[in-house]
Amino acid sequence: MVPEEEITIRINKKNWKIKIVKSTEKGMSQTSLGECDDPNKANPEIWVKRTQKPIDLMDTIIHEVLHAVRPELSEEAVLDTATTIAKVLWKFNYRKQSNEG
Repeated sequence: MVPEEEITIRINKKNWKIKIVKSTEKGMSQTSLGECDDPNKANPEIWVKRTQKPIDLMDTIIHEVLHAVRPELSEEAVLDTATTIAKVLWKFNYRKQSNEG
């Protein structure tokens, strides 16, 4: 399946692809909302399921990017940090803009 959206961004001197997808991809479990490749992989990617509420989608994107930026952090630290950042941005009315016209 082709991702609905895809960007390439530089993280820690590597080009990462971040893909927003409709459903399970790349062997993601049914319960997983996002996946982050090992930062040592040659062409690392982050996959995030679109089927989330907007604030949860923001939280998951931040969560997976944190794994890429700071792979040494524990899952608990990533979870807490991502959720806090997402809540702050949401309260400041940061929202995803449509790519359409």
